[in-house]
Amino acid sequence: MAEGFVQPNNEESAITTADATDQYLDELATRGFVDVNEAEVPNSRRFKSCRLHGMMLDLCLHKAKQEIFSEVIRSCQRNEINKSSTPFGNIRRLSMNVGGGYQSEDVMAVLLKNADMHLGYLRSLLLLKLPRRLEFVEFSKSINLKLFLLLRVLRFDGFDLRESKCVGEVGKLTSLQYLSFRGCRLNNLPLSLGELLNLQTLDLRVVIDRMVTIPNIIWKLKRLRHLYLPSKFNDREDDKLNSLVNLEMLENFDTSACSITDLLFLTSLRNLAASVKGNAKSLQGIIKRINMNQNCLCQTSIRVRCFNAFTAEERDLSISQLLDCPSPHTLQIKGCRYE
Repeated sequence: MAEGFVQPNNEESAITTADATDQYLDELATRGFVDVNEAEVPNSRRFKSCRLHGMMLDLCLHKAKQEIFSEVIRSCQRNEINKSSTPFGNIRRLSMNVGGGYQSEDVMAVLLKNADMHLGYLRSLLLLKLPRRLEFVEFSKSINLKLFLLLRVLRFDGFDLRESKCVGEVGKLTSLQYLSFRGCRLNNLPLSLGELLNLQTLDLRVVIDRMVTIPNIIWKLKRLRHLYLPSKFNDREDDKLNSLVNLEMLENFDTSACSITDLLFLTSLRNLAASVKGNAKSLQGIIKRINMNQNCLCQTSIRVRCFNAFTAEERDLSISQLLDCPSPHTLQIKGCRYE
């Protein structure tokens, strides 16, 4: 999606890129090429994940390498850096499965090991922690991001980025359309994120060691379509989301940190996951937004905390209105007791 391989049919203006992706995945699953993990909801079917069958995966990896389409480094251990002799060539997409005890200088050693590899050709870079590794991969030093100026997809997964300088330099990647820190340790987001004006997907679902601080930059990313906020974060009061008129998916929207009125301006929103803590007025604002454009907003998840802070009348009214919402996916209420 981030590289433009999937595009909706222009004749069907109501079909989004995510919808087109679901259609393609549905067809591939029907033909037996992929396994998909589905989530059935009342008004929309979303695919949570997908994977290729063993033989199909091997064939795709072989053809991708043959056509210089992509390269996958399955296991990058510190003691294996000098053993690999696979030439990268002018590849466009690189995925590195990083093992334990790995450092940022080791990653660069692998990237720069082959003289024939021109990093300027890279469009996609995935740095992933190996499955079942409990420890985080430390990124204490900086990676020279000037080598990746044409990069459109950058994903970190399972890295400790709290002391990393490369996070602060990510704003240099002005062609970036997809940026993910999911599963990483990260305390503060850099101001340079506001320079990524072409960004369409931003995934900030980091591992929470403490409250994540988000600077006043999200409003600048007006091309955003998918925004995944941290589960716990501090947001400046003057940082608004109402300029994100193209936003289709918003997750971890917390009324304690975000302005509820911003939701009224997000007219393209199709998926919303929101959290309310002990504030009946904020919950009413969420319900108002859900009922405002029922045809567009097709999936909602609401988590209400400290429900006992509501009055008895507010609790009864809220329960009645929530159950009448047209697009419920999940509803979680904590801190309530009826006698």
